[in-house]
Amino acid sequence: MSRISLLGLKESFIRLDKRIGGRLGYLEITILLIAVSVGFFIRILPSRWGFLLSEFDPWWHFKVAETIVERGWAGFFEFPRIVITKSWYPTGIQIGKVFYPGVSFTLAFIYLSLSSLGFHVNMLELASLLPPIYGALAIVVTFLLARHVIGTKGALASALLLAVSAANISRTHLGWFDDEALSIPLMHGAYLSYLVAIDNKRSLKGALFYGLLSGFLLGYMSASWGAHKFPLMLVPLFTGILIFIGRYTRRLLVAYIATVITYTLIAINVPKLGYSYLGEITMISGIIILGYLIFTEFCNRYLSPDN
Repeated sequence: MSRISLLGLKESFIRLDKRIGGRLGYLEITILLIAVSVGFFIRILPSRWGFLLSEFDPWWHFKVAETIVERGWAGFFEFPRIVITKSWYPTGIQIGKVFYPGVSFTLAFIYLSLSSLGFHVNMLELASLLPPIYGALAIVVTFLLARHVIGTKGALASALLLAVSAANISRTHLGWFDDEALSIPLMHGAYLSYLVAIDNKRSLKGALFYGLLSGFLLGYMSASWGAHKFPLMLVPLFTGILIFIGRYTRRLLVAYIATVITYTLIAINVPKLGYSYLGEITMISGIIILGYLIFTEFCNRYLSPDN
């Protein structure tokens, strides 16, 4: 290796060291890795009895994913019309009308993607392994969210507590292929994206990007979890409080519009929810706060004494 290459490599390491933040940064990463590792290995302890699914709902999610995979990539588009005849005999059940597709879609997408790349895996084993992976991801996302809100020390404590949380482990252990495992990291990721979007240092383009990301994650959550309504309403509630206490900015308007429009478009295209979902309080609250934001912007622009 030439001297120039060695110098370039050394400079890269120096820049990386500065970005990490020296010894404290490495300590932070080490503790986070310990939390993720401990959390993951606790969650895969049931593997001693084999890679199986727990309870009944996980098997339903797996059956739906299996039905989609049998149809290939077209199965995602055929989902609203798929009828499974092994339930509610003899008419069967149209799963699109009674089932949130997010968990099954994720498994089917990962499986088909791996198959397309030449990696052939056992679908049942993949389904049983995904919850611990989601659990590990939730630890990382929760750390990032907590660090943004309360700082590094609180974030590390949050990551360590979530890693050994019995309540979370019960919903993310190996084989628990159900809604919560996927939806919790989506929920925390959406909140983090929204907070980043409305940060005072963010440009309007940045607010738009992170608002779209937040809306996508919330929409993904609404397509995956029957309990999505409460976390979905927290965004309008939080935004309304910010306006009320005088924290309105145009950045907040841009981020909120991007978030609400994105998650609304996704939610109403979930067959189980449909366009009638627009009439529920979950959606109405978002529209009310949107009107509140627009009214505030109008007052600031045209009725403010400074203009």
